[in-house]
Amino acid sequence: MIRVLYLHREVEGSTKRLSDFIKSLNMQILKDPLNFFLCVIVKGPSGLNINEITTKLKQSKIKIESITEMPDDGFDLGAYYRASKIITPEPTLFLNSYSRFRNKNALQMLSDAWNNIPDDSILGTSGSFHCHLSKRPLFLNFRSLLFLPFSIYWNKSYSFEEDFPSLPNPHIRTTGFICNSSKLNQYFNKAGLPRTKRDCYGIELGKDNLTNFFNNKYILSSRNIHTVDKVVEGGFRNQYQQNLLISDNNSDYYDNASIIHKKILSYKSYF
Repeated sequence: MIRVLYLHREVEGSTKRLSDFIKSLNMQILKDPLNFFLCVIVKGPSGLNINEITTKLKQSKIKIESITEMPDDGFDLGAYYRASKIITPEPTLFLNSYSRFRNKNALQMLSDAWNNIPDDSILGTSGSFHCHLSKRPLFLNFRSLLFLPFSIYWNKSYSFEEDFPSLPNPHIRTTGFICNSSKLNQYFNKAGLPRTKRDCYGIELGKDNLTNFFNNKYILSSRNIHTVDKVVEGGFRNQYQQNLLISDNNSDYYDNASIIHKKILSYKSYF
């Protein structure tokens, strides 16, 4: 059984994002839909319309386990933190408000891959080499390292923070990943509830990040599955991102960029 946990944050534009997610879910080709169930976390600054949200979710082709309202704090990871405390221990796919299945076989591929790796694993659909600087995150890839000495010379803010690894820093991005919810709860018992964006950066790409908490860490694309320490750049940063199984706000940003901007973005450190 695979739980699909979807975070719906009620803000401007979120109704369309929810509809797009349900549409992508209903297009999934599944061997047995009964092997999947949907858990929805609802949060937002104000004015949550639970009845409208529930009506839309009833269109889902897989069974709805629960719809739970949570405080609007801690960003996406705050919702995952709270959810890990209350959901039953199951392999869980964590998705944020921007997530959509990009491939009609994505959910089944994730399930099949999960069933062929150790239970003590984390399985992501995208990753990054990002590190963190004293003032802002650094989004580079190995080719861009050639320019780093000049950046340090001209901008003294380019210094790596003590709690963050330097480049390269391969890790799984904290949306579109599967792990056992009980294992995630164990991690959050150590990391605590994230309250700031910096806390979230620490969970995703810090020295004590979520990826490194697991002994077995994998990335799945439409082509293959591989361990995080053997990744290749450009896994989905190509013209059509055809290797990507799940879209989110980062991939949307790339899709909507101009041709010139896409060339620049292709040097970013995603895989």
